Amino acid sequence: MEKLIMLGTGTAFSQKLYPACFAIADGDHILLADGGSGGGILSRLSGAGIAPQQIHDIYLSGPAPETLFGIMWVIRLIGEEMRADRYDGELHVYCPGELIQTLHTLANLTLPRRFVWLFDHRILFIPLYDGDVRHMMGKETRFFAMEEQSSPQMGFAMQLTDGQRLVFAGRGLLPEDIFPIAQGADWLLHEAYCLHSQKEIYRPYESGRCTVRDACETAAALQIPGLILWQTQENNLARRRELYQAEARLYYKGRVLVPEELEAVSL
Repeated sequence: MEKLIMLGTGTAFSQKLYPACFAIADGDHILLADGGSGGGILSRLSGAGIAPQQIHDIYLSGPAPETLFGIMWVIRLIGEEMRADRYDGELHVYCPGELIQTLHTLANLTLPRRFVWLFDHRILFIPLYDGDVRHMMGKETRFFAMEEQSSPQMGFAMQLTDGQRLVFAGRGLLPEDIFPIAQGADWLLHEAYCLHSQKEIYRPYESGRCTVRDACETAAALQIPGLILWQTQENNLARRRELYQAEARLYYKGRVLVPEELEAVSL
């Protein structure tokens, strides 16, 4: 059974939380999804007990700094392991096709040449386009573009080992044109930027974000029994789970999880 490990659950401007990113673990095989905003990803991986040799698949949802910059640190770490002959096989980096050149440029500007030389040889960049179906981490995964977002961004629907299906909604509200893909999934991993009762304070809609209510109404409409809320504000961390679950129960009757950082969810 796969586990979802929450490496970061915060927003781009979080001070106490790490920016949202996660890993999917299937035994010793790890998929890293996004990388947070910098070198802090290395301590996140260490805290979760994830070794670089376990990561053979990386998924990058879009070009935001809070997803992109941490990936450079992970590539550097794995490149070091490759050069020391402590890493078997290849690293596959899946990302929107528009980002391939950006990643190469950023790597050339920030990484020593000894790591860049591994590109397209042992570190492979795999472009993703709307509707693509690939076997990421060996699991059939359908990718979809979040067309309502202002920059290239993708989510995915992944078939899990026991026949369940996980949908990752990217950042922001899942667009209605994606509903047929997500319909009837077992798990939905969805942003909940703030409580709906606090929308006048945090103004989520001005930046394309959404509230607990929005995420819950989406999960209910799609008849998804398991909802995981993350990418939240950090104004009341001691009661975050309690407050988010209490508001969620007003709009959704399924199972609602609000995981803490480094918490693992059995799927």
